[in-house]
Amino acid sequence: MRMIIGAITWFLLFWAGVAVATPGLTRNDVAVPGEIPGVFTLLLAGASYDNDPERVAILDLEGDGYTFQPVMLDYKYSKVAGLTAAAALSQAEKYLSVHCAYNGYRLKSLALPDGKIVGYELIPDLPGALCEYGNVVMVSYKVGADGVIKVYTHLVMPTINDSFSGMGASR
Repeated sequence: MRMIIGAITWFLLFWAGVAVATPGLTRNDVAVPGEIPGVFTLLLAGASYDNDPERVAILDLEGDGYTFQPVMLDYKYSKVAGLTAAAALSQAEKYLSVHCAYNGYRLKSLALPDGKIVGYELIPDLPGALCEYGNVVMVSYKVGADGVIKVYTHLVMPTINDSFSGMGASR
């Protein structure tokens, strides 16, 4: 049991280090989605099964020298290029709304440390009854020198003590 907890702890610390060790992207709320300029590649990531809450949509601004690349198996994401913001947002909402607890989405702009916007992030807004914070998907980014922005997604999990309480596990 201690080996399992140790392995989980190492895994979480490793990925937290990946997310923090390099400058990432700044997220800002988008007031009016209809005023997003540009042509985008829509990246739909996650969703191993129909009701999977691990879903994220990213609008990757085309022609800016940066490309978003999810760190996951190829079958867990898809890309559609050449979309206007309105078309990309429409397809993203269809993708995110499949989950039974879907309650809209949160739209954030993604900017480099110098303030240049390279894309937009949409994550499903799930009710607090499902997750304490109303959202179970965490997304982090690592900007590479080659213009590739790696996308890491994971579900928010209960603490180890919470997950084993009431299951006969000793503390």
